Amino acid sequence: MPSAGLKTALNGIERFFSQNGPLSKQFSRYEERSSQIEMAKKVMEALAKEHQVMIEAGTGTGKTFAYLVPALLSGKKVVLSTGTRHLQDQIYFKDLPVLREIFPRPFSALLMKGKENYLCKHRYAGFSSSPLLYKREETLYLDQIMAWARQTEKGDKAELTGIPEDLQVWKEMSVAGNQCLGKTCSDYDDCFITRMKKEAEKAELIIVNHHLFFADLALKENSYGQILPAYDAVIFDEAHLIEEIASDYLGKSLSLYDLMEWMADARRELKGLQIKDKAIWDSVESLYKRGELFFNLFRMPSADPTFRSVDQSVQRLDGSGDPNTGKRFRLFSVSTCEPGDPKTGERSSSNPEAVISFLNLLERLGGAFQTLPDRNEGCFKIAERAEQLRENALLFIKQEDLSLVYWGESARGQEGLVLHANPLDVSERLRESLFSRPGTMVLTSATMTVDKRFDYMKKKLGVSPTEEFQFESPFDYASNALIYLPKHLPDPSSDLFLEAAGKEILEILRLTEGRAFVLCTSHKNKTYFYDYCQDKLDYLLLKQGDGPKTELLREFRKEQSSVLFATRSFWQGVDVQGEALSCVIVDKLPFASPGDPLVESRIEQLRKLNVNPFMEYQVPSAIILLKQGLGRLIRSAEDRGVLSILDPRIRSKSYGKRFLASLPPCRMTSARQDIKEFLVLSRKRKVNC
Repeated sequence: MPSAGLKTALNGIERFFSQNGPLSKQFSRYEERSSQIEMAKKVMEALAKEHQVMIEAGTGTGKTFAYLVPALLSGKKVVLSTGTRHLQDQIYFKDLPVLREIFPRPFSALLMKGKENYLCKHRYAGFSSSPLLYKREETLYLDQIMAWARQTEKGDKAELTGIPEDLQVWKEMSVAGNQCLGKTCSDYDDCFITRMKKEAEKAELIIVNHHLFFADLALKENSYGQILPAYDAVIFDEAHLIEEIASDYLGKSLSLYDLMEWMADARRELKGLQIKDKAIWDSVESLYKRGELFFNLFRMPSADPTFRSVDQSVQRLDGSGDPNTGKRFRLFSVSTCEPGDPKTGERSSSNPEAVISFLNLLERLGGAFQTLPDRNEGCFKIAERAEQLRENALLFIKQEDLSLVYWGESARGQEGLVLHANPLDVSERLRESLFSRPGTMVLTSATMTVDKRFDYMKKKLGVSPTEEFQFESPFDYASNALIYLPKHLPDPSSDLFLEAAGKEILEILRLTEGRAFVLCTSHKNKTYFYDYCQDKLDYLLLKQGDGPKTELLREFRKEQSSVLFATRSFWQGVDVQGEALSCVIVDKLPFASPGDPLVESRIEQLRKLNVNPFMEYQVPSAIILLKQGLGRLIRSAEDRGVLSILDPRIRSKSYGKRFLASLPPCRMTSARQDIKEFLVLSRKRKVNC
């Protein structure tokens, strides 16, 4: 964009966000925010000059409109990637309709989701002719789903209301991973995913989440095609989540569920072709049993003291998963290690025949499906997937790639064990495959800096931005927030901590009359504090894991004095405004467990490089997460609340100064009675206003 054109665009942005500008007409209590205007200008400049920029925008800056407006004014094709589906939906269904009312010209935008969210016409046709239900109670939803399937124009599962999120039957009529037949499918031209991709080619703004973005990047890396069309610029919101999500998609995983999914699709093809050959049917059916023997080689023996593990819920960033189960542990090669090494915990296969038998069966099945009479493209796809399963199994057997961390995650149930291989460091791969590309990239979040610098995030992601900007929150934390740091609690490593912290939580909740989040660093602590307070308070107590996340938040907002006990998935991406949330209690500084396989491996790597892993990795990552937790408290200019951190290390340890420096500039106290006085004064101010 010529300098004259850029100057005109910047002036237009200033008018758009001004006190009497178009945006102000959409909000009854609109206030012009200089930080929002400045951020929008920086995004506009980055788009015009094709720069890569990092922007930390404190809560209340209004960053969503600050990047949406210049993105749409730029005339470029922009991909907007968000950290969570919730923000993705908010932008498409709430923010963009506001802009459509006032924008100087029409614009096209598309909400794009992963293919597992869409009805697959090919699989649905097979399901309709021969329905397969895993659970009898799912028949209650079948009529609704089939009526919807006959008339839907987009095929988006989100159109179905009142349907459980984890409905098993949906998997029979949708595709995930490499199940899609692609262009060889007879329904390809009329496919909902094909239509979505065609719409994406025409759209000016494509809204995705990080999961879809990095799934697309992984496909391109491996030359398997792509999901997203070519674009001019990408904006990453909630950019602090990139490393974790990218690590998942740039890695590999294997589970018994993957085998079950393959077997179900293999049976479908055999049935469709009316294959009567008993040998191939028996081979398919025997895969599960062979798989069980194979996965047993990797299971963490509960009685084996040499195996280090860490309690860790099977949680994703969207809050799904079972918080009551799950252990993570390091894997070691089943073919090269001596059994029962007391120093490393490494062991070898006590049943090498299980490995050979499993691999040979996958190879035979792949070959069998390629040579079936009347074979179709579905058979070739099944064969291809069998080979991919075999390749992934070999990856975990050999573990030769030293750039990967090999670990297992065991949960309740026979299908619970998942083998993972994740990059130890994603920065180099992101630098090569993403940040070295030409074009604009904007990375933004409310929490990107540590010690007021972007160094930690830049190193993690492998990005070298052209410019970096920080915009402080416009909220008056000095008047509207109080930080309570009790001095009398024991160190979290003490056996006395849990009971002492439970008593402290109880007293704080009585002063705040509930209306609080108790954010815990482990499910063990969450459950303890919930149980401790259960019979001692008259307020509604809610616990993560006792219901869907959205339902828990709905109940919390509805019941004014309720208390929610939660862990990681409620530390970020949760928005509760008003008096319903007047207090956030954090049990401990959120250090990642050094027993977690990924954390443990990164610590080992840093030590080899003579870098202090605690100060350079564990402390900065905990600061980022603490800032996210605190961001739940003040969500609007009218919000007032108390933040309490029960961990005495924030005052007693030298590194505590770094945590304190990251907190909002507000009053701090160690006197519990100040909480009551602060809340009483806050209510008086609200009444007077």
